[in-house]
Amino acid sequence: MKYYENVEALLPDLGPMADCGRKVDMVVLHHTWSPDHAQWQGKTSAAGILNYWLAQQKEKGWRQPLGGHFIVDPDGGIYLPFDDLTLPLNANSNVHANHCGVAIETVGNFDAHHDALAGAQLHAVNGLLAGLCVAFGLSEQSVMFHRNYTNQKTCPGTSIDRDTVRAAVANAIPWARPQMHPEP
Repeated sequence: MKYYENVEALLPDLGPMADCGRKVDMVVLHHTWSPDHAQWQGKTSAAGILNYWLAQQKEKGWRQPLGGHFIVDPDGGIYLPFDDLTLPLNANSNVHANHCGVAIETVGNFDAHHDALAGAQLHAVNGLLAGLCVAFGLSEQSVMFHRNYTNQKTCPGTSIDRDTVRAAVANAIPWARPQMHPEP
């Protein structure tokens, strides 16, 4: 599993990742719910999340694993649980979102009165969302929440407002663009 210490280290690699052989027209934000911030144990937890996704795939007999293309940890580190963005992961109950979306799994329980999406993690989420918008030629309006596709989950948490996230992404897009294409 590839790991980036922060979003700035990842951004230059997003352009090549966007050449994934499928149309991407949305980025879907999730939260793990569990592990939450207190339960997070770095690489061990990231591997546990991936193993859970793969076990669910096997148990349900799915052709593709469920899960996210990126895992953003509480310290702003970013894991890539799969080699690239080609898998149309079963991240939502919506077929279009599965096939045309890139999923970000944010470590934490962001329902009200639990973990806060703040600091380095918030910076990484906003930067990654903005970078994915740049890489795929999308606007901030393409940022969706898992709960937009089901009434059975609050994901990515009741304390997170989509309009606020989209505004932050709109502000971050001009910051992300030059970092993805650094001057020689």
